[in-house]
Amino acid sequence: MPAPAPMAPTTSGHEFVFDGYASATYANAGLAQWTGSVAARGTILTNSGCGFSLTGMDQANLTGPSLNIVGGEVDVYKTIGDAALGVSYAVASGNGVTVNALGVQGALFAGNFQLRGSYAHTFEAGLAPAANSLTGRVAYFFAPNTQANISVMTASNGTYNDTTFGIGAEHKFQSSPFSLFGGLAYSSNTSATSVTVGVRFTPSALSLQDFTRKVPF
Repeated sequence: MPAPAPMAPTTSGHEFVFDGYASATYANAGLAQWTGSVAARGTILTNSGCGFSLTGMDQANLTGPSLNIVGGEVDVYKTIGDAALGVSYAVASGNGVTVNALGVQGALFAGNFQLRGSYAHTFEAGLAPAANSLTGRVAYFFAPNTQANISVMTASNGTYNDTTFGIGAEHKFQSSPFSLFGGLAYSSNTSATSVTVGVRFTPSALSLQDFTRKVPF
């Protein structure tokens, strides 16, 4: 997820993101050897000249020439072999507006490929109709610490419909918790393009590929 909730550009511009992860695994031998994991993620996003709409929820309050968004996400998921299934809750706040998203998601690893899909129900209490979105993403690892990805998101709140196409890449520095990522997104509804550059902190000695298998969402 590139941001705390699905986002589509409304005007062309650029943004900078600082992202961070933490995860834990819970096991209970009394529940048929059930093991689950929880991952938490915080995001600070600043963009310039690039208004954003959280799945078209509130174009008046969550867009503008300059926007700061603070958000977080919690994922609860189960890994089964090369696949993972989970649920998520995300919240994002910017320009005095808070938007929430509930979602279900799945991931599958096939060699150096990761396929990921999700459904999100996004709502802003009392201010706008709820929105629903579907997102698909395919990532390929050229090396254990380097990946490129493509994604498609379609979203609608009954009156606003949009499809956003994205490409991106990420590289984690060897023996470091930091990685750099970037991407390009295009909104078919507004014909807007955004360029994203960010830094991600991952408190783990695992490679980017191994960590993505451990924390797939």
